[in-house]
Amino acid sequence: MISTLLADEQMEAEEKTKIVKQIHSEVEQLNALSAELHNILKLRSNVIPNEGKPAKL
Repeated sequence: MISTLLADEQMEAEEKTKIVKQIHSEVEQLNALSAELHNILKLRSNVIPNEGKPAKL
């Protein structure tokens, strides 16, 4: 979906830049939240099994 948006030849370069900057900002927010959650879980359990790997449901 993102690549389709950015490939749109009718969209202005400034609009594409705005989209990329917004995505970058949201990814940074997600990374910060992920780190915060990681710390909370670590404090609660003192052990994080399979650290760095996806959790198994």
